[in-house]
Amino acid sequence: MKIMDKIIECVPNFSTSDSTIISEITKEIKSTPNVKLLNVEPDEAYNRVVVTFVGTPENVGEAAFKALAKATQLIDMTSHQGEHPRLGACDVTPFVPVKGTTIEECVSISKRLAEHVATKLGVPTYLYGKAAQSEDRFKLSDIRKGQYEGLTKKILDPIWKPDFGEAKFNKKSGAYVIGVRDFLIAYNVNVDEEENVVAKEIAVNIRESGQVVEKDGEKVRIPGKFKGIQGMGFPLEKDGRKLTQVSMNVVDYKNKTTMHTVFDEVKAQAEAKGVQVTGSEIVGLVPLEAIIMAGKHYSHQETDQAKLIEIAIARLGLSDLEKFVPERKIIELMINQDLLVDLSLSDFLADLASTSPAPGGGSVSAFGAALAASLLSMVANLTIGKEKYQLVDEEMKLILDQCLALVDELSLAVDEDTKAFNQVMASFKLSKDEPERRSKAIQEAMTFATEVPLQVAETAKKLIEFAKSLAQRGNSNAISDVGVAVLFVEAAIKGALFNVKINLGSITDQDVIDLMKKKVEEIMNDLAKDIEEVMNIVNKQIE
Repeated sequence: MKIMDKIIECVPNFSTSDSTIISEITKEIKSTPNVKLLNVEPDEAYNRVVVTFVGTPENVGEAAFKALAKATQLIDMTSHQGEHPRLGACDVTPFVPVKGTTIEECVSISKRLAEHVATKLGVPTYLYGKAAQSEDRFKLSDIRKGQYEGLTKKILDPIWKPDFGEAKFNKKSGAYVIGVRDFLIAYNVNVDEEENVVAKEIAVNIRESGQVVEKDGEKVRIPGKFKGIQGMGFPLEKDGRKLTQVSMNVVDYKNKTTMHTVFDEVKAQAEAKGVQVTGSEIVGLVPLEAIIMAGKHYSHQETDQAKLIEIAIARLGLSDLEKFVPERKIIELMINQDLLVDLSLSDFLADLASTSPAPGGGSVSAFGAALAASLLSMVANLTIGKEKYQLVDEEMKLILDQCLALVDELSLAVDEDTKAFNQVMASFKLSKDEPERRSKAIQEAMTFATEVPLQVAETAKKLIEFAKSLAQRGNSNAISDVGVAVLFVEAAIKGALFNVKINLGSITDQDVIDLMKKKVEEIMNDLAKDIEEVMNIVNKQIE
């Protein structure tokens, strides 16, 4: 995919958590030129999936229509249940200007999409946000009020006549909401307290809505300090750590309040109360501009982009809970990289056979595990819906969902391993005139390069239990495919752990070494026994 000078983000929310349906929807997005799928976040409790992709103004609307068309075909709202409010099969589709584009351009695209959805798909459509054609439709929550179940009567009310399409209830699909908003950064600041007291108080102080207090017998709203900030205090437990977070939406970082501004204020207020801020995290993705703005805030002289990113990560403590990898979190860096998983098989093999040391064994191990997960998904698919296997139909559907999720996770790891190697090489190229910075960068890179294959091995091992169930109760005509998958799983685990072991020799932190060695032992524990057990089942059926 070419580097895009103009970037629009689209974040449709579909009313499903079914992995097969999600896969079909995302295929439509991936098949569109000059469009890149960035993230897929399903939630079973919500029975909902949030899909994030970006594209050029010429193509992003096309990808959105294809995705909505597939959702309209596959999702039936008459049987949908979930905890999250929703109005239709595709609940909401916002467009967001990211780079070189304007709100007006996004509004034009959203209106065109809404018209196509109504006329070609037969689904009534509302416009919201900055595309809204009346004040009462600006807020998504107002349009969504009553949800799908209340739409039968609501759509007949002249006040709620759709912006596009007939005022007629579509039983299968409901209604869709399409619009435009500014880029929203989901940003949390970590507070070192176990009780959610300081974080809650700070959130009230800084959020735009502030708080409502009693004054002279009347309720009065006292606004918070910052415009464009929504916030609440939440408790959090992460890897044994108990802390709280000031959890925020930064709704307009360009014109209202930046991440670094709100971080500095939370830090100051927490310290005034005798509590420390340990860092922060970005949930989902962030525009490069927001990170660069933070870097410049903390270093007025620096101009190099890579160093500004590094400064922002350090000063905002973005790796406090888990390592912040720019290529996985910053939109423009994700877009402008060529991914191995996007290559054709022949191109990938040619890349692998070249003189470059990456991709190498780590990427191949991840790819092998992804192939195994795909094979097991196939066996589950060949079992589902067959009369002979109807008693295990629900179990097979669950296995299919789990295996497809692991296909995505392991596919990403193919590139992660190569990125990790490249990060190590880049750290060794840092100037020796800054020995402390260089040494720290090398150790961080080596640790990350060890964590990636370790995660591949841990993930691949999960497939063995699915393989055992498929070998015992899956379609017997595909039993050999289970055997092939297990062989790939074994090779993937052992191959990934080769990379872990060789990288451990370059890490100086003994605590990190001990932790990783312990994890390697846990992965290898009973591995041979588990592999043999599944292969015995396979061999008995084949013989």
